Amino acid sequence: MTQPIRPIRPIRPTSSAVPVRLAARCALAICVLAGVARADLRVTFRNDALSDLDPPLDDSGFTNATEVGGPRRWDQVELVATVERPWGPWLTVGARLGPTVGGNWGGRWLQNAYHAVTHTGPTLDEGLQDTYPQGRTIGAVAGGQLRAQLGDRLRGFARLDGQLAVAAGLSKLEAAIGGEAIHRRGEVELGIHAELAVARYHAGDPPLELPGGYATADFEPAFRIGAHVAWHRVRFDYEYRANEGGSGEPVGLLGVTIKQAGEAF
Repeated sequence: MTQPIRPIRPIRPTSSAVPVRLAARCALAICVLAGVARADLRVTFRNDALSDLDPPLDDSGFTNATEVGGPRRWDQVELVATVERPWGPWLTVGARLGPTVGGNWGGRWLQNAYHAVTHTGPTLDEGLQDTYPQGRTIGAVAGGQLRAQLGDRLRGFARLDGQLAVAAGLSKLEAAIGGEAIHRRGEVELGIHAELAVARYHAGDPPLELPGGYATADFEPAFRIGAHVAWHRVRFDYEYRANEGGSGEPVGLLGVTIKQAGEAF
């Protein structure tokens, strides 16, 4: 006896399939944006010694903590991918995402070697901070930046920057306003800038709040001034940053930026 053929019912997406489809659409949107956005390579180095213009340089300011419990320290590393996209002639939108790790990641040995060579601070034998108050932490950070500017060789700008740390690391919200002067001579670009900022920080890792570290109780003011020189795809810059992280201490920042192939400063 033959059985009647039943019509095939269409398969409806289950609740578990919906997030998969949504994630796929988000991934596609990110790929499309990345195709028209700019992705540059940037490496920065921040150090107290770079803020001291009167040798011998002193590397014992920001995050320097000596109190009850011994000379404590904390290593925090962020490795993020950053993309930027211009929106019209005055607005630039940026996003960043990547892992962050905290704790003992060899910072004391690196700083010990740096001090031994440069004589900018104590070595481990001379009292360099060497005690990590807790174990290693691993998390992620995601952030975005909105920058508006007006002008060509003389520019005014305003910037809003936010970062969210998950499981570990530093979250922040910052607003800044400033000005920049640019001069081009042939293929070389020279520039100087200054800005005033106000920021609020939240530490996912409590040791980031060690005395001399990040202040998280209230909004903190900051002042920054710097200069840069660029040629073709490469740019070198220096910035003096007062009241870094609300610590009351200055740091100096050295940075190198390499634009993606086909782009130039």
